[in-house]
Amino acid sequence: MSDAGPGYNRGDMKYTRFALVATLGLLGCEEAKAPVVILRPLEERRVHGIIERVINENGAEPRPGKTFPMGKFSLHEDAHVGDSPYGIAYLSEDELKDAGDHIPPFDPERSDLRLVRPDEHAVVLVLYADAYRYDVGEEHSETVVTAEKMLERDVSDFIVHVVKMRK
Repeated sequence: MSDAGPGYNRGDMKYTRFALVATLGLLGCEEAKAPVVILRPLEERRVHGIIERVINENGAEPRPGKTFPMGKFSLHEDAHVGDSPYGIAYLSEDELKDAGDHIPPFDPERSDLRLVRPDEHAVVLVLYADAYRYDVGEEHSETVVTAEKMLERDVSDFIVHVVKMRK
């Protein structure tokens, strides 16, 4: 006689346990969702301050940017470097669309500095806003600090390797 009480059958208990484990397993197995990553480009006001600071730190004087007509598009520099022919333009995705073929499209695979000659005397470093994005979500896969450091590096490289070398 079984000590589990009347009507107890070990086979029934085995199936009951299986059903309970399976039900609990299904309840706990929601589809794993990847964390949401929302990348946003650095704000233009913040970018202007960084560009001006890095120009100063590299021994040059930041000046207000110039505007260059290029067909139906006008390229506006965010900063100009002293009395030189060199300038820096931070372009948003919308500005790139407006530029058409005048500005090369952003290519995340390229790490070289993108220089444009809007006229025969000027050389403008194009900084693509999409290259300086940070994660505003919970994951922080790319931080604001990382994006700012990349921007600082690119502006500094432009001053050191292009402006100072008069390329």
